[in-house]
Amino acid sequence: MPENEQHVYHHQDADGPHINVKVERNSRGYNYEATVTGAKTVKEAVALLKDAIDQLRSTYADIAVQS
Repeated sequence: MPENEQHVYHHQDADGPHINVKVERNSRGYNYEATVTGAKTVKEAVALLKDAIDQLRSTYADIAVQS
């Protein structure tokens, strides 16, 4: 086996849903998106998405982009 060979292992021990959020700043303000993975039901996923989007709107809707 070559000396410089690497193996990377990623482990997540936490059960339950995960929320991924992406926020981008542009000339008109902010764009954001949220995704839910690992939800047990669609109802759970929608509730988590609604909460995430509500928080993103309240955080980024009032911030003016300055050049």
